Amino acid sequence: MTKPDPKHYLERLKPGLVPIADAQHLVCSTCRSGAKSGYERCYQCENEGIVKVLPISMSIHGGALHQSLRKYKDGDTQQKKDYTLQLAALLLLFLHSHRECIGGQYDKVVTVPSSGGMPSWALLTDSPSFVTAT
Repeated sequence: MTKPDPKHYLERLKPGLVPIADAQHLVCSTCRSGAKSGYERCYQCENEGIVKVLPISMSIHGGALHQSLRKYKDGDTQQKKDYTLQLAALLLLFLHSHRECIGGQYDKVVTVPSSGGMPSWALLTDSPSFVTAT
């Protein structure tokens, strides 16, 4: 049995991927989300002691990535499977494409925990075998 091609799973998601903002006024220097005027970092990064974040894409409320991030957790059974495959493919291709930029080798990938309903490790453990194929 051949391994599935992760690029196949990104076709619907790809148009909704938004580049990460450069560090600038009103952009958190750590995670690149919004920061209040006069602050270098957002509330979460500053108060949770977050040191490094490697964002893959911005998630615009209601956009394709936002929908994928919601539905892999709280969609029906088929939606959970489909969106988990999309997100796993995105993660795999990002890590593969940027391996040298992030230091070549890595032995752990941590997902952002859900605020409820699904354990933070579910995206990786529910993903197909192509996730480990790097």
